[in-house]
Amino acid sequence: MEQSTVHLISQLSSGFDALQAAYRILFSHTKGLERKLATAREQVRTASLYDEYTIALDLQYSIEDKAYTISESKTDAYSTTN
Repeated sequence: MEQSTVHLISQLSSGFDALQAAYRILFSHTKGLERKLATAREQVRTASLYDEYTIALDLQYSIEDKAYTISESKTDAYSTTN
């Protein structure tokens, strides 16, 4: 074979190897995302079964309340040490 043909075959082989490696990574990510999606769908399905029996939570209030409690306990700790 000619030198240029050997070089082209080598480039083609290297390119195929790189493409195969990239495909494996993407396939792995896809499988992981599919598992996460299946889990999320199952959680939504389960949550819909209990929707009428569950009280809605105001998460913003809960977060603010916890932040207030934490800052309040820090103030209490400071005042008892000084």
